Amino acid sequence: MTSFSVISFVLCCMFIFSTKYYTAQLNGLVKSKYNYSAIIQSTEKYDCYYQFDAGLCFMKSLDSNKTIRSENIMQVSDADYTKLVYWNAKKLLSNEIAVSQGLASKLGLRKGDVLFSKHIVKGEIGKYYIKQIVPDVETVRVQKNKEQFDGIIIMGYDSSYVDNITYNTLLFTDKSVEELSQNKQESPIEIIFRDDEIVYICIEIIKYYMFFVIALIIVTILFVIGLKKNIYYNYRRCIILGYKYNDLNKTYYVYVLGSGLIALLLLLVMLLSLMVVDGINIIKILLILSIFAFESLALLIKAILVKKELWRG
Repeated sequence: MTSFSVISFVLCCMFIFSTKYYTAQLNGLVKSKYNYSAIIQSTEKYDCYYQFDAGLCFMKSLDSNKTIRSENIMQVSDADYTKLVYWNAKKLLSNEIAVSQGLASKLGLRKGDVLFSKHIVKGEIGKYYIKQIVPDVETVRVQKNKEQFDGIIIMGYDSSYVDNITYNTLLFTDKSVEELSQNKQESPIEIIFRDDEIVYICIEIIKYYMFFVIALIIVTILFVIGLKKNIYYNYRRCIILGYKYNDLNKTYYVYVLGSGLIALLLLLVMLLSLMVVDGINIIKILLILSIFAFESLALLIKAILVKKELWRG
């Protein structure tokens, strides 16, 4: 029973870590309310960010040779940030940043900690104070073949960057494309609809999900077969001695289903404990509960089939 829980736990851990990027991203997209994101020529009043062409990078310490694998964006001076985007930060000063939860957990960062970055314009190493920890997302927009990051860092507005470095203006909006284009000289470009991002991520998760569900069902079937070997001799002996059909079946189900459900509940407790440490969200919970349901169903079906085999001899 313990070995069944451990093997299932290892497989589930592999699934969780294989899909960590996608589940964090899907959770952020589902909880956001914008229609699409796009590159625009001028700023809007709400939910706008600057993306600079030059490489912005952060480090945990001055003497570190390793840069943080984050996607970095900057707030716009005259824009407000709403609940339209789940991971939005409140207004930041030029020396303040917001860090996504997953990135903060990975690096052991908390509010008030300092990150360092070389100021591209001034050429100086600047200190940036973590003002906020925002919900866990690993990139601001989901795109095929895009580099994967460990999280995002949102910078407060800094005019020296905007005045001296080329950038794109990224907008998240619930307006229609036509409405957004009405008062602008050029239409938005590189439009990515949130629904398309959700579909793409779901497809990627399903690829992993199907593989691991099949593997876990196989493990469950082997577990029931192992229990069958343990009881086969005594069960057949009881049948020959004339024990009642219902009494034998009841004892059989108590043993097989009881052992299986205890093992699965142990697995569920271990997985929930892991998610509390690693980071929990509704997407992870739903995926794990569905895996639990599939394993329980496989346990029940295989137990019924094995019982028939025992009676047939």
